[in-house]
Amino acid sequence: MYFEENKLTSPTNENIKNAKINGIGLAWKEAWPTYFAVSAQSTFSSDLKKVPTVGDARYDAFNGVTYSLKDNHIFNGEACERTIMYFLYRLWDTDNSIACDKISISDSDLWTFMVVNNPENFSDFISKLYSSDLNFSRSDLGLLLEGHKISASNLSVSVTTDYTTSPSFSWTKNGSDIYYNGNTYNYGNNKFSLYFYDSNKKLIQKKDNIYTNYYTLTKNEWDSILIASGSKYYVVIQSYATLGSESGPYYSQYYEFTKPVNATVNATIKLSNDRYYEKTLAISQGTSWIFDLSFDHSGDKMIQTFGSADTKMWLYEPDGTTLIDTDDDGYERNAFINCYLQSGKKYILKVNLYSSSYSAKTRLSITPNCGFKNDNDPSLISYENIYHIHSWHNFTLGSYMKQYNSMVITWTPPESGNYSITLTSEFDNYLYVIDPRSAELNVRNVHENDDSGSTNAKLEGYYEKDMTYFVVYSQYNPSRDFANLDSGDDITVKFNKL
Repeated sequence: MYFEENKLTSPTNENIKNAKINGIGLAWKEAWPTYFAVSAQSTFSSDLKKVPTVGDARYDAFNGVTYSLKDNHIFNGEACERTIMYFLYRLWDTDNSIACDKISISDSDLWTFMVVNNPENFSDFISKLYSSDLNFSRSDLGLLLEGHKISASNLSVSVTTDYTTSPSFSWTKNGSDIYYNGNTYNYGNNKFSLYFYDSNKKLIQKKDNIYTNYYTLTKNEWDSILIASGSKYYVVIQSYATLGSESGPYYSQYYEFTKPVNATVNATIKLSNDRYYEKTLAISQGTSWIFDLSFDHSGDKMIQTFGSADTKMWLYEPDGTTLIDTDDDGYERNAFINCYLQSGKKYILKVNLYSSSYSAKTRLSITPNCGFKNDNDPSLISYENIYHIHSWHNFTLGSYMKQYNSMVITWTPPESGNYSITLTSEFDNYLYVIDPRSAELNVRNVHENDDSGSTNAKLEGYYEKDMTYFVVYSQYNPSRDFANLDSGDDITVKFNKL
């Protein structure tokens, strides 16, 4: 795109905006008729074959300018007439002799599309074409845009064998520039969106408004990809040029990447003065999470998973082969293990999905506990064996704490509604309420609290009928010694319907 020196003294923002709008509009209105004339001659060449130079791919102007639309050596973006002519010709032709040209849309389909949609410029044309019902590969269209340096290209991902590390993506921006008075102004693509798809090309998530040519996924974004369907995932870049006025998006091809499947993920969990521990695990198909698990204090440890995934756990002695316990039948289809574990000893915990054919997210939960057991079954071998409060709208439970441990109970509201859950004790206390259906971590002051206007914890919220919640309460500082065991370790939890 060029400024005329006799009209502009400097490229201001308004000048750039007007130049861009006019430039990309003019380039499109000149390129389309030229391309269509060439394609029409080829289509009807048998009727016009006696006319010299008719039926080939050449453009011959009255002023002597001549070139073939097969040349593909001018890449100046959406404001360049020749670039657009080259692109349109490759979009239509069946030659497919260059690496980026794997697409062919008939001249009649393109003509009908133009009549129906009447695009104002090349950006408008691509957006409407991409979302049309014409039968062509969107990935091949993106590849052609890349080949003409209109869309971003060369998407690559950081190489990592660490399943727990979120990958980074980088790409080449492409686009065109503005030339004025011997200077070059960046008019290329400068805003991007990344679209992530599963193996069936169903959208997983998108990330908009990226103003660099690289992006590192967050843990949650990476987890969403890991648990999506299939062993592969795809990424598409959408490119925009925002200088002056915004044009785009211009789409890349579908880039295919392989997820880390059939892998073993090694990690470490060391619990010291922990009231309650949880970690979200994204488990891709065939993948196992292996934890080196240790505790600073001996006692009963409740290890389980939450969420909708069908999970299984194994707990081993330090040798990794001597089995202590295994389970796949906790809450619903979750796993549950409760046993006495010693301090200063490393245990091996293995977590995976019951079926290696699926991917899913789960929440690993560990509670050092002195929890209640149901009177009828004190074995505490399942989620259902935890002391259970139900049938009452308002209920008060008195108990006492044990140093380095938390109290665990379950609670099922007799009807849906708003409830308050309150702790009362002489010591600073802490409260968690966990919805076992969710694989997501607890949210501060929504599902956990330690200071509701005092040292006593309180939660208020909406709870559902027939839903059995997991409730954990403890000292704020589990290492606190109870000097007065007559009353100093007492704690009361109250459930009240509001």
